[in-house]
This record gives sequence, structure tokens and C-alpha cells, in this order.
Amino acid sequence: MPGGAADRTGTHDLGGIYYAIVTQNDDPDGPGGRVKVRYPWLSEGDRDQSFWAPIAVPMVGGDFGTYALPEVEDEVLVMFLSGDMNHPIVVGGGWSTVDPPPEVNDDGKNNFKLIRSRAGHRMILDDSGKTKVVLTDMGDHHLIGLGQHGKDGSSPNAMDVPAMGAGSGVSATAASGTLNVWCPKGKLTVKGMAVEVTASEGADVKGGTVALEATGSNTVGASGSGKLKGAPMKLGA
Repeated sequence: MPGGAADRTGTHDLGGIYYAIVTQNDDPDGPGGRVKVRYPWLSEGDRDQSFWAPIAVPMVGGDFGTYALPEVEDEVLVMFLSGDMNHPIVVGGGWSTVDPPPEVNDDGKNNFKLIRSRAGHRMILDDSGKTKVVLTDMGDHHLIGLGQHGKDGSSPNAMDVPAMGAGSGVSATAASGTLNVWCPKGKLTVKGMAVEVTASEGADVKGGTVALEATGSNTVGASGSGKLKGAPMKLGA
């Protein structure tokens, strides 16, 4: 049964769900978001492939929706529209010993839900005793954490999110490279009960106008040499 343009002919007796293997996912002949599959359980299932099969997703619309195409050679689960083999629909996927899941549940607590890409980027929902949400890149070099920053559980997705010693809150971490907060055409406001800025090397504060004001005491000091420069510069009232 070589792949080709779908038509409305064929037998209508294939009810239920069947497993298949993805053979193509580039969909050059259609709108995109479709795959071709082969059926290993057919006599020619290692050679023949299906017609283009749409993917059943939680949300779909014009230029929006949930998009996650399976990879070539992934195992998927298909149904046939009205039982017609000419019209397969991919309704999900299935893990196996060849393609294991990105999470284990050895302790039976089922505390971790996640999305993991092929490269290793992850969005983790951690329901352990240290509940948190984590968005991290492959290698965990750059991440954002919301919740409790300690690690709990033996899962490979359990994480201790750096948070400058805080027990909970929001943390943005760049273990390498640069962390930028960018607001080129608006006002950036940082407020807190206490605000601390620390640099192991240089710290620069620049602006067209810079105002430093304290409602209480104000201390400016340096452990080494210090300079105050201005043209002109005025100290005092």
C-alpha cells in the first residue's frame, strides 16, 4: 500500500487504535503538521507507508495551536476515520524500551510532569515537597525557577535551583554567558523591601541623569581607592 493522495474508497472495517512508525514529517504536499507512517503489523509493513495523516492536538486554529510533530521512526498510535485505512489520524504516541520516557516514577509518587525537547530543553512541573516550576535549557546552564528552590526526590528531573540563598521565590540564572534584562523603549522598575547589587568584578551604573536618594542614612564607601568626579560636582545642601 504505497503512500499517495487520499481518496474516499477502501474498506471501512478498521475500528480501534493501531500502532505505527513515522516515516515522513516534512509534508511538502499540504498545510504542514502531518506525517506518513508505516504499519509493521501488515505483510508489507516494513516497506509501504500510509497517506498523509493529520495529528490530533489539544488546540488547533489558523496559525495558532499546539505544535509537536513526532520524529521519523517514532512509534505513534493511529485511528482510521470511519474505519477507512486511507484516512489515518495520529492520536498520540507510545514509549518503549527503544524510546523510553524522559521521566521515571520509581517511588510511585508521580511528582514530576514535564515537556522535554529532543535537544534536552525542559519545562518541569515539580509537585514534590519542594514544589516549583522550572524552565531550563539543555545542560541546565540557563534557567528560570518559580517556587521552592531546593531539590526533592530521586527523579532525574529533580533540581536545586540557584536562588542566592532564598528558600522560595523567583530565580533567573545564567551559569555561563550573559543575563540581560532589556527594556529599550520603556521604564524598567526594580522594587523590593531590600535591594542588593553585588559584583565580583566591576559594577557600572550609567544614565543621562543618575539620582541616588535615601530616606534614611546613606553610606558611600570603597575598600580600596575611591573617586568622585563631576563637572561641576556639588556635595551638600
